[in-house]
Amino acid sequence: MGITNNIPNNIPEKWIEFNYPSFTNTLKIKDVYNLDCSKNQLISLPNSIFNLLNLKTLNCYSNQLISIPESIYHLSTLQKLFCHNNQLINLPNSIGCLKQLQHFNCCNNKLTSLPDSICYLNNLQWLTCSYNQLISLPNSFGVLINLIRLECDNNQLTSFPDSIGCLSNLKYLYCSYNQLTSLPESIGSLSNLQELLCSNNRLTKLPNSIGNLKNLIYLICSYNQLTSLPNSIGNLTNLVALSILNNQLITLPDSSENLIKLLELDSKNNKFPYDILEEHTDIIKYIKDIIKIEKLKRIKKILNEQLIIDLDTVTIIILFF
Repeated sequence: MGITNNIPNNIPEKWIEFNYPSFTNTLKIKDVYNLDCSKNQLISLPNSIFNLLNLKTLNCYSNQLISIPESIYHLSTLQKLFCHNNQLINLPNSIGCLKQLQHFNCCNNKLTSLPDSICYLNNLQWLTCSYNQLISLPNSFGVLINLIRLECDNNQLTSFPDSIGCLSNLKYLYCSYNQLTSLPESIGSLSNLQELLCSNNRLTKLPNSIGNLKNLIYLICSYNQLTSLPNSIGNLTNLVALSILNNQLITLPDSSENLIKLLELDSKNNKFPYDILEEHTDIIKYIKDIIKIEKLKRIKKILNEQLIIDLDTVTIIILFF
């Protein structure tokens, strides 16, 4: 279904939707604001598109595009660019000239990097670059202070730049299915973050600063290599859902008892005394029981060690006398 079907009739802005092969090379209509050339077999964008100087939305997704020309900088009024589901191997440096761009979707391409110039998109609110082959994000990525949603899952990311902590308006961070071994401490500065999805990575720990994310509602960090959770996690008093399944966790920090709004806890396939929430309908009680059992195990171990020490001392005294 073409995007034009979703536009209310009372909007005066002119929409044009083309279907290959009727796509002409004679676009000269200056009052075109929205252009949909998606779901064709285009391997390149006609140069005439870049004469549409008032264009606000360009839909060119689900084609066979291998590149976007540098001349895209002519579309200085563009607010939405959807070029997902193509064959793009890189993005033009001139994309940084699209100062009005708010929504950019380039997922499901063959991108290995994002140009540094993407950091000039001061009005960008929504960036979707999932399902590519990205290894890293630009170091100055944090200057995108108006970014609300970042979807970079299903790539090859090994780390985030420290500057990511400057994304003060970020609410949604989806970075699952990458190669991340850690999250930077600066992530604790994302004071408006509500959803953090970082499952299916190689995380061995979470940063202590995660406890600063007071507005966090969903924390999904399943299928990693976590051996413990930071005690600061108890500060996430607005957390509603926590998924930690398929890790190496032995217990939960004492502060977990403070997660009073928690409604969903998926803790299967860890090393807890029992790792399936079966008979427990009270999640907080379940957490307390896990903590209690682990504490009892530690006490028992200490007592056993103390007993061995005392017996050795008695033996030494007997031998001495």
